[in-house]
Amino acid sequence: MQRSHSDIKMELATFKDRYQALQALLQRDFLANPDSVDSLVQKRSDGVDALLRDIWKAFEIGGQLCLSAVGGYGRRELHLHSDIDLLILIPNGTHDVHQQNLSQFLTFLWDIGLEVGHATRDIADCVANIHDLSIATNLSESRILIGKESLFLRMKLMIKSSDWSSRSFFVGKQKEQKSRHLNYSNTAYNLEPNLKESPGGLRDIQTVAWVAKWYFNVDLLSDLVEKKYLTQGEYDLLIAAQSFLWKVRFAYTLLLNAVKTEWLSNINARWQRY
Repeated sequence: MQRSHSDIKMELATFKDRYQALQALLQRDFLANPDSVDSLVQKRSDGVDALLRDIWKAFEIGGQLCLSAVGGYGRRELHLHSDIDLLILIPNGTHDVHQQNLSQFLTFLWDIGLEVGHATRDIADCVANIHDLSIATNLSESRILIGKESLFLRMKLMIKSSDWSSRSFFVGKQKEQKSRHLNYSNTAYNLEPNLKESPGGLRDIQTVAWVAKWYFNVDLLSDLVEKKYLTQGEYDLLIAAQSFLWKVRFAYTLLLNAVKTEWLSNINARWQRY
């Protein structure tokens, strides 16, 4: 349904205020108690879930499409300024039908401050791209937010029937990890390690979860204790390491955003002098 300019302008202010309030609350909670970071990444995910569902309804996109979270957002691991990775599933061969409304929807998300990464695919598109390891990984972590559940389930079934076996997926992820370690293990990156990509960083923990999902068909790292892949002590150590990295990432993001805000303020002040 085509949205009027006045409707969009009114809704923009409301949703933008909601999102800024969520971000401010998360920042205050972290500064008050940095050890709460595990719950905060899920709290932001839950808050963005509610926001996206309400915006989807406001745009009256309809029940034939499906909005899904993928990637870190699909895992409900959403840091303070992390991208919101979305997959919009549509019926086969309907790209042209939905292009205008979805474009307007996605532009609206950017306008309220969400940094969105997105793909719009039908099932045929998913089948054509499932051979790509990164796409297969993203789709495996997807969860439905709102819309046609049967379309989402068809996509999930397509993943299970793809050519990716647990072994081929493991080998692919192993090669990907080795390549990443080579890229981030030179002297410069050892002096300034990348929290996500460097050896021992968040990507390595995520790799454990990805492989486990394909091999054991589980969604949570804690399930690996039940599967006897990890001991309770190993699991506790892994979660403690993840929490530490999350805490550093959250703090770094706050600091970076503060510096960016101050820099922009200084630029605006200088511009106004002229």
